[in-house]
Amino acid sequence: MRYSSSFSVLLASLAAASTLHASLAFAVAASNEIVYVDKDATGANSGESWDDAKVNLADAINSAGFGDQIWIAEGTYLITPLAPNAAAPAPEGYEVCASENGTCSFSGTRQVAYGANDMFVHKTGTNSIACTNAVFSDPAPGVGKSCYVQSQLTVALNMRIYGGFFGSETSVDERDPDLYPVTISGDLGKDDTSDAFSGANSGRMMVIYANNVVVEDVTFRNANLIEGAGGAIVIEGAKGVALNNLTFSRNQSVDGGALSIENGSASITNTAFISNRATHQGGAIFIDSTTASDVQLSNVRVTDNSAAHNGGALYVKSTAATVLDITTASFTGNESLDEKGGAIYINSPTTTMNITNATFATNTAEKGGSALRCYNATCNLDYLTLISNTLVTPNPTNEGAVSVGGTSADVTIKRSLISNTAVGASITPNVAHQGGTLTDGGHNRFGLDSSSGVAGALTLAGTSNALVATDINHVVNTTLDFYNTTLMYAPVREDSSVRDAIPAGADCDTSTADQRGVARGTGGGCDIGAVEYVDLDNLCFDDKAIVASRSATASGTVFCAGTNGANPGELLKNFFLGSSYPFALLLMFVVPWVRRTK
Repeated sequence: MRYSSSFSVLLASLAAASTLHASLAFAVAASNEIVYVDKDATGANSGESWDDAKVNLADAINSAGFGDQIWIAEGTYLITPLAPNAAAPAPEGYEVCASENGTCSFSGTRQVAYGANDMFVHKTGTNSIACTNAVFSDPAPGVGKSCYVQSQLTVALNMRIYGGFFGSETSVDERDPDLYPVTISGDLGKDDTSDAFSGANSGRMMVIYANNVVVEDVTFRNANLIEGAGGAIVIEGAKGVALNNLTFSRNQSVDGGALSIENGSASITNTAFISNRATHQGGAIFIDSTTASDVQLSNVRVTDNSAAHNGGALYVKSTAATVLDITTASFTGNESLDEKGGAIYINSPTTTMNITNATFATNTAEKGGSALRCYNATCNLDYLTLISNTLVTPNPTNEGAVSVGGTSADVTIKRSLISNTAVGASITPNVAHQGGTLTDGGHNRFGLDSSSGVAGALTLAGTSNALVATDINHVVNTTLDFYNTTLMYAPVREDSSVRDAIPAGADCDTSTADQRGVARGTGGGCDIGAVEYVDLDNLCFDDKAIVASRSATASGTVFCAGTNGANPGELLKNFFLGSSYPFALLLMFVVPWVRRTK
């Protein structure tokens, strides 16, 4: 009976705990409240309505519950302390956390300043750090000092953060981020120039610890993280994070000038990384995982980023199974200042990188892999266009636009166009095989263009063919142009050698699309490279309709796509394409929106 009674008590306790757990789970799931943020609001600062919106973004995030939404009205928001301590004046963007010889405690990994009288030493710590001369050195001898922890947005619960509101909407669908942009700025002194930091700047602006967080329609700019990775955002151990419709501009850190993903998984969509910088590696993005990770980049533009060492735009050094999928992307103007991988450097035997429908152009590396370097990694490159990527000090024997090295490297190149620039009279192979396995997946074009000093072709076993000296001018336009978020070279000649070069069949899957989203194989075969040529000679437009044939009668002026060479009509029909191309043409004639003012 004693055991039976105890067992009954145990069952009752478990039942009660189960009920409590269910109640808590229901409460968590049922939260889904909206916290309103408007820096110009003058109400009660409760965040319960637009009139009473929170004015401080950190305050809004800290007050949000599990599953809540943060709605941010237009404007520029600075990362500033919630309650500055006047008794111990902090550096701009920091708040006091301990006196000398005390312990500064905080959550997660933060940057801490130690000192006094505008003389500070910075360190990065996790959860706490001792405020002593032994840890920091002594920046202000003979003066009492303090520790100051840097302010940042800490996302510790699942939530959705949306920008792009005017400040009166009742639905997420009503917002317009183009008309009402939201910027989170690290320019605390509001004195940065277009090419340099000046005065006070915040460090890292946001850290994400929680799974399934969404951040959408926000610009992050001018963060300057003196020590550590992820100038604007770090995803630390969180899975299922979605970064949508973001812009990262002019952020800086040691690794990953804009973004660091550490033991996390994320999807990054419709996002631009522009002019970010790393003083070490990964000018825009840094991925470092010791646990399995999955990172997806889709419809991204990565432009004018730089790293002092490897990976002008992106660097991966994971030691656990990591999958990096990049689709519909452009990497342009990125630079590795004194090492390798002008755009991308993968240094991880546990990483598989898949890149499809992407353009790499005008990237630069000092030593090798002017576009990308795969070192001891698995890299699958498909439907790529690599044009005018440059090595500063080319080595004809072991470097190139695509550099493959390390005994465990396994690289496959398929259906891609690679023709790249060297320095002066020097030549360098378009693809350099230094180690590991390099496989020609077929239907590639590697070539030269003597007029631009492009290096000679490296012929792989398989179906790759060298381009003739002038053919590259038939393959692509000479300048990069926008299509949606990404940059590309538009095909401009109907007689290009890459047109329909992939026969219809298994290697030409007409259910797939190119970098613009245009269907492949519309001409009977698929084209090599990131962009598919589509002949729309029967497309005509008048002031009332899109007509199906040139012979159709219309009531207004009729405009038809051209048929030959690199003329405006040819460019038009290769830019405004896809299932909704009539709508795209009509947009050219839409009266601009009238912007509301408060």
